[in-house]
Amino acid sequence: MLNLSDFCNECWPRTAKPWFEDGYVYASDGRIIVKVPAADYPAATTTSKVSAAEVVARFWPDKPYTLEPMPAIAANTMQKCPDCEGHGTTYVQCTDCDGTGTCMCDNCGNEHECKTCNGKGFVYSSTEQCTHCTGTGKRLLPVDQLVCDTLIACKHVQQITTLPNVQVTKGKHNSLFFEFDGGCGLVTGLITVATPNCYT
Repeated sequence: MLNLSDFCNECWPRTAKPWFEDGYVYASDGRIIVKVPAADYPAATTTSKVSAAEVVARFWPDKPYTLEPMPAIAANTMQKCPDCEGHGTTYVQCTDCDGTGTCMCDNCGNEHECKTCNGKGFVYSSTEQCTHCTGTGKRLLPVDQLVCDTLIACKHVQQITTLPNVQVTKGKHNSLFFEFDGGCGLVTGLITVATPNCYT
């Protein structure tokens, strides 16, 4: 059985769990939404302040529509390491501001942004190598992908391709509609198609 919780966002209380609405159960993380018959998920009894009907009305494609197979996931590409931001080293607490990002002016006593760490509260180590990229500053990472002329975040491409017999078509307002054995769903596209990258 499909685990609808995989499509939810625990950090967003309104859609932290799958919810029941008008004979269907929905799950969403704020960008992707999945819809299945309630009879298949009787345990889902929670309701949500999010109106799935409004999402359907705004983004679902008008019938009739033509579906096509979901394309294969694009190959990973070498990208800037998101853990060290390409520096190749780990970050450590800034000693000038003790990790707060701010310092006190010795002359006027006012608080100002720490110049050493630019207000971040940390600096990159000169000796401790990033374990995620082994010090190179780059890693093989998944990329966002154009599907039906809509740029979809790599996370959602991976989620959609796990669904049984999934097929896709372009939805309204820069979105991608999909159907699969036992349900359907929609994911909104990213704003720009420039330099597709999962971590930008």
